[in-house]
Amino acid sequence: MLTVHVLNMIFKYTGKFYETTILNIIFTAMYVRLIQAVFITIAFVGWIVYQMAVRKKRFSEISNDILAIVFFAAVWIGLCYWLLK
Repeated sequence: MLTVHVLNMIFKYTGKFYETTILNIIFTAMYVRLIQAVFITIAFVGWIVYQMAVRKKRFSEISNDILAIVFFAAVWIGLCYWLLK
């Protein structure tokens, strides 16, 4: 919560333009991270499809990869839900 107090102090001594600019930068960074997480998750799913379709690996051979991808996706979805809620 210290960040909120620091931002309030900055906004108190600056104009509305700076407040809008700072908030736009923060929200843009959040959405960039969200888009990055979505693309990484899609790449991971593509990796699993490649392993199963091209390299003909069985599900039991790549189950650890699948669990890591599910964990990664769950953490990012949880963080994005918590931050954007």
